[in-house]
Amino acid sequence: MLGKMMKLVPGYRGYKKKEERRETDRVVREKAIRLLKESEENMVSTLESAVNAGNKDLMKIIEKARGDIHNYITKIKTAEYGYAPGWNVVSIQEKLLEAMIACDSEIILMAQDLKDYTSDINSRAFSKEDVTEQVREVIKKMRDFREKYQERIDIVSGTKQIIEME
Repeated sequence: MLGKMMKLVPGYRGYKKKEERRETDRVVREKAIRLLKESEENMVSTLESAVNAGNKDLMKIIEKARGDIHNYITKIKTAEYGYAPGWNVVSIQEKLLEAMIACDSEIILMAQDLKDYTSDINSRAFSKEDVTEQVREVIKKMRDFREKYQERIDIVSGTKQIIEME
């Protein structure tokens, strides 16, 4: 039945592909958000250890790192689910889809790495180790994550396509 509908309704196949891209976009973003929330929770727990130790300098750095993570969770949640209207040219579409898949993989790996890293920091802080440098590294990791996610936004919006074609 669906096959018949796709043949009968002009443009349906393209519409279906756009909706599949939107669904993929949603799934990737939800996974990244979930991993980032776990990282934020790890930073909150680490902050509690710093508060208990009375380390005000560390508390400030942890709050900065936690705030960076939280702000990006909000940005990902509120960003428009997208697809580029210019993706109807098959050869360009395949290149952009390949770039998006590669970018999605990196985003998920980066979010997973951040979650694992913040979990380790939390364990170290609980053991009363000085984690100041590790928390600073979280801030750097979030900067890298933001850059990679911006690359994904450029791919989905078609901005990357325009830049690469010129």
